Amino acid sequence: PPGPPRLHVLGATWGGINVTSDIQGLVEIDPFTKNFERLKFNMHTIHTQLLPDPAISVIKTLTVLYRYDNEELRIMNATQFAPQINVRVTPTAHLDQEEGLAKTLYPKFFSTLSNAPWRSPSGRVEIIAALYGTGRIQTPSVLEELGEFFEGRRGQIRTTTGFFRTDPWPGMRKSWTVYFRFAGSGLVQCVTGMEDGALEVPW
Repeated sequence: PPGPPRLHVLGATWGGINVTSDIQGLVEIDPFTKNFERLKFNMHTIHTQLLPDPAISVIKTLTVLYRYDNEELRIMNATQFAPQINVRVTPTAHLDQEEGLAKTLYPKFFSTLSNAPWRSPSGRVEIIAALYGTGRIQTPSVLEELGEFFEGRRGQIRTTTGFFRTDPWPGMRKSWTVYFRFAGSGLVQCVTGMEDGALEVPW
């Protein structure tokens, strides 16, 4: 018989560094139902797990790009020291949060990603998700500049609020993450860093 739904972590970042392998190592079978794999994060103590701390005294965000078996891609973007201390990645986390929002319990940390990601005009680069602080960047002109960068058609990008055209988390020092892939490749690539830094390619 088929086993429980598998949780596939395609990428993860924490405070501007790539922590994909760390997060993949935390996947476990749900201890209550045994029906699916999950991740559970205590957002008040996670900085003691993901060491060394990439940005001491900065409140950080944890992003996780994931899917269950052949379901849609989803993204989690959760803040350290959030009011909701325990954040769980489960097959229904994106639905549970809607119920929680109605009861004003949960910030909205989960998004389901379109099966048709943004694609550069040349068709060579697909941007799966771009995140800045607590926000998701979907402005076409920003995605186009990122796409041109990954295609090697433009120079260095300074990752500032001005570049992203928005400040989703005013007054906070923000990290940014872009998950992307080249068309025809199943390999998801990830670049991440802190605001006011420089975008550098991962190869």
